[in-house]
Amino acid sequence: EMVRVGDKTSVCDFGVSEIVEIPPPAITRRMKFKTISPLFVAVDETRPDGSRTKQHLRAEDSRFAERIRMNLLRKYQALTGVEAADAELEFRFDGHPKAQLVQYKGTHHHSYMGEFTVVGSEDLIRLGWECGFGEANSKGFGMVR
Repeated sequence: EMVRVGDKTSVCDFGVSEIVEIPPPAITRRMKFKTISPLFVAVDETRPDGSRTKQHLRAEDSRFAERIRMNLLRKYQALTGVEAADAELEFRFDGHPKAQLVQYKGTHHHSYMGEFTVVGSEDLIRLGWECGFGEANSKGFGMVR
């Protein structure tokens, strides 16, 4: 069996020799994760000329952890149609994350690899594990183990 991965400009075929299901971890209110792909978050800002731009947040920015939490709350509401009953979530990197500049379709994304701890809502933590932490998950960002 073959799997084709690509877009309008490039395609690659891969042979599939085995499919293995990775069982989900037992989610608790305090979890440690390690990134498989970098975490990325940004904020929308208005320039002096009135145009809009995205500012990619650095891991040391005080808004980084809050953007992780807010992103999970938006995902939860989009998935379930209701607001999360428990919106508590604390995020912190364990040690110093490794900065990565990832280019995707002509845009550079300031992103981070490393280990982190989350404490709070089990529903939000489970959603982060299933869907990804941070933004641009459909581009491959935010996957963890």
